[in-house]
Amino acid sequence: MIKEEVLLSIIENKNFQNNKKLLLEVIDKILDEDTSNYKIDRLVFIKNKIIKDDEVVSKEIEIEIIYTYFLLNDLKMFEYFFNHLNTLYLKNMNKAYLYTIKDFEKNHWSIYDVVLDSVRLSAKLIENYEIDNDEIKHWVNIRKKNKELYLAFVISGIIVAHIGGIAINISEYKLMKKGTLNEVDLKNGTYNINNIKYIYIPTIVIEKEFRKPQLLKKLLSSFFEILLKYKNLESIIINVYSLEGKKLSERLGFKFVTSHNDGGKVYILDKSKIDDLKVFNKKLSR
Repeated sequence: MIKEEVLLSIIENKNFQNNKKLLLEVIDKILDEDTSNYKIDRLVFIKNKIIKDDEVVSKEIEIEIIYTYFLLNDLKMFEYFFNHLNTLYLKNMNKAYLYTIKDFEKNHWSIYDVVLDSVRLSAKLIENYEIDNDEIKHWVNIRKKNKELYLAFVISGIIVAHIGGIAINISEYKLMKKGTLNEVDLKNGTYNINNIKYIYIPTIVIEKEFRKPQLLKKLLSSFFEILLKYKNLESIIINVYSLEGKKLSERLGFKFVTSHNDGGKVYILDKSKIDDLKVFNKKLSR
């Protein structure tokens, strides 16, 4: 039986640090019991790496294994653990790595893993956001078609901030501009992403404790740098819900269009407004 206090002691550097046998036992327990298939490939990859390597297991890997165990087995302990994690990493923000989908795939995350962790974060921070299997399936399908339009900050296998775009067609764009298109109805997307003209950004979500100016600037600057690669892009559209999101949108040059039927505020930004990334970054620094 795995004792939770022993797992916490690993994180708190009291005892058992770099106890590979125990960490392997935790991985095996997850793999035996996890029916959601969350991070299966990633955990098998980590397990094989632990077995093969003679080096000490890194603190990041220790945390990721234990985080995954608590997330799947004990949500109360997960919240306690996550609070401890915040304290540990807020003193060392350079441990937050910016991942593209290619980075996730290189580290053996599936699209399902990415969606599940990003939706978990959104549900935690967005009021009245509910997760169900249909929601997960919907966003897995969306993200498969829009892989290049996703960025996330990851700490020890945990997504603490993310932003993602969706390629939409002209009819979807017009409906969103009217405030009548809901995210559940976004089904178009495209695998030929180079020809897109319109991009919808569903949300920018950052764990409360990690809402630091340098992290936000890096996330947005990197994302809009990606958007500049698409020469046919004409307009970006967003639907914001918070006063904080409204202020940020206006600071970046987005123009209010209408209220959305779900309670949000619809804003648009012409691509020409971000053609000069240096100017755009100055707006971020205000």
